[in-house]
Amino acid sequence: MVRATALVATPARLAAGFGLDQAIAEGRADFGQGELIDLELRVQGYLTEVVRYCPLAAGQRQEDEPPESDFELRVWARVPSTGQLLRWLLGAGDNVEVVGPADLRRIVAAQAAKAASIYRDS
Repeated sequence: MVRATALVATPARLAAGFGLDQAIAEGRADFGQGELIDLELRVQGYLTEVVRYCPLAAGQRQEDEPPESDFELRVWARVPSTGQLLRWLLGAGDNVEVVGPADLRRIVAAQAAKAASIYRDS
């Protein structure tokens, strides 16, 4: 988002003490920097070229996976831990495996299991 334009002169509601820029800077608007984590992924399919040519962070490292692997590329990057990152990982589906950090791997696994349970035949 580059800018916003109000369509009416009066805001729908005023939140005392709230400032969007401050909320973003503090990571409360889901676009903040968040705590930096050392992310390790295995990727395949369309995502391989995406992360190869559009790095997740400056200093991203990547290696081809061994021929016997189900994945094509292993990626290491230091990135902010945000809701935006989690949504991106979940949106990638089976084209990504979070190898680390372990806490993020558990979160992604739990969310994927919840989504899969909706579609299981009874």
